[in-house]
Amino acid sequence: MAACSRELLPKKGTENGVKDPRIDRAIGVCKKAVSAFSSSWKKRRDMTEVQAELGLPQHLLISESPTRWGSRQKMIKRFLEQEKAITRVLGADKNHLHQVILFPHGKIWKY
Repeated sequence: MAACSRELLPKKGTENGVKDPRIDRAIGVCKKAVSAFSSSWKKRRDMTEVQAELGLPQHLLISESPTRWGSRQKMIKRFLEQEKAITRVLGADKNHLHQVILFPHGKIWKY
């Protein structure tokens, strides 16, 4: 009978042993953008308008939850789906403009 031990479990924060600062930075930017939209009804309203203009599906952004398997992947997938709308809405907001400028287009998210 195999016993579950601490040595067999991945250490907290290592995400299965893969650690890349570029990935951490990209996920951090994604989380900040999701947070900006979840805390502001005006940004959500503007997002809906921009989605309609761009012909994008009118989906809300998904936040990551450590207790929900696959939530990080779903968050990133939705972020990529809505990237143009997110960039336009945050670009119009001077308080969140830095999140648009720091986003590394084409280098981390897309292969």
